[in-house]
Amino acid sequence: IPQIATNVYSISNVDQLRALSKYVMEGNTCSEKTFNLIADINFTSSSLVYDLDGTTGNESNFLPIGGWNYNNTTSAFENADNKTFFGIFDGLHHTITGLVIKTTATNNYVGLFGTTYGTVKDINLENVTITGGAYLGGLVGLNGGTATGTSNNVTITGIGVSGNIGGLVGLNITNGKATGTSNNVTITCTGTGTGSNIGGLVGGNLGISTATGTISNITINSNRSNIGGLVGLNQGTSSATGTINNITITGTGNQIGGFIGNNGSSVAISDLTVNK
Repeated sequence: IPQIATNVYSISNVDQLRALSKYVMEGNTCSEKTFNLIADINFTSSSLVYDLDGTTGNESNFLPIGGWNYNNTTSAFENADNKTFFGIFDGLHHTITGLVIKTTATNNYVGLFGTTYGTVKDINLENVTITGGAYLGGLVGLNGGTATGTSNNVTITGIGVSGNIGGLVGLNITNGKATGTSNNVTITCTGTGTGSNIGGLVGGNLGISTATGTISNITINSNRSNIGGLVGLNQGTSSATGTINNITITGTGNQIGGFIGNNGSSVAISDLTVNK
């Protein structure tokens, strides 16, 4: 990855983005480092090089940044809670198109970033396909930092336990902040799993986290609990504000709402706009 200043690096293509993922997998937290996306990135069908679920013809073109490790003994990629991104990734409002990450029911932390406690900002995602177990989001699977961006034309499928799934961020924890938009997002989460917390923008919003954004043309089909148009579960002293346009939720579980599925937060709901 080219270095353009002290602790500042530029990313302009698929290989450099993959190099950042590998760098974090090797145990580098990227603390005090900044990565600038200086061009749009378009994944093509020829970029499908990772077989994460063992199914021929179901390959992925990227490994999430953070939350993953390569096991040399088993020659397989696996989740790793201690591999987290703590740096700054500035998308500079560029667009990443065609991201495909398909994992197994036992794999968690799936998104452009698997886990981050840093700053991931101003990234536009277009035509994204994600399959995995839990903590699934177009931009970030598990966020304890700041995440801002847009998710357009995103398909997320939860299998297995399937909890904490959002169009932009799967789970906001501690003091996580998620801001952005979700447009034309389809989330499907059925089966025998016991997971919950599914939202058009953020799946779970816990601690003193904040979720702010606009969602449009969202379709959620799930038999789980805590399903909301904007946020699935809002708990602790977390806050959620936003605008909802055209949302369809089909569910058989408990706590289903157009804005928030289950609001256990002590903070009053405010600044809500719902348009049919």
